[in-house]
Amino acid sequence: MKILVIGATGMLGAPVAQALQAAGHTVRVLSRDPQKARSRLGEAFEFAAGDVENPASYAMAAPASWAVNPTRCAESRRGIMPAWRQSRSISPI
Repeated sequence: MKILVIGATGMLGAPVAQALQAAGHTVRVLSRDPQKARSRLGEAFEFAAGDVENPASYAMAAPASWAVNPTRCAESRRGIMPAWRQSRSISPI
């Protein structure tokens, strides 16, 4: 499965991304700075530039992907998740 991980450079997201990759999934990491994310996580991942507060950026990063959002609770309080869910026909897992 191809999975977009939002927040993969964070304390919760990094282990999630690594576990998904180790389980055989293709993992694409959404990051404001893909080079910095690559240096932190390594070459085993795909990287896409984007910002969780810009729905267009992650919509382009996940044309056929499911999305994982380890920091979903914090983002929901800021009202980002409802906009994200409406912007794509993908489901969080």
